Amino acid sequence: MGRATLLGAVGAGQVAKLANQLIVATTIGAVAEAFRLAQSGGCDPAALRQALMGGFADSRILDLHGARMVKGNLTPGGRSVA
Repeated sequence: MGRATLLGAVGAGQVAKLANQLIVATTIGAVAEAFRLAQSGGCDPAALRQALMGGFADSRILDLHGARMVKGNLTPGGRSVA
């Protein structure tokens, strides 16, 4: 469930959550763009992912979403409440 962290006045937690989602969404997009660029340049996406892991580009996004991208699994994983 994470850890409780006091971030400021009432509502600051919502802003922090938005900031987190911005970082996550941007990183997923960057990984997807990098894979597409590399693939169009002749790189094997699976080999690229392995090469990037452990360096500065390594992240949970590269690990989890990168693996899904390499497999071509584009099924949404999050839930949506209507």
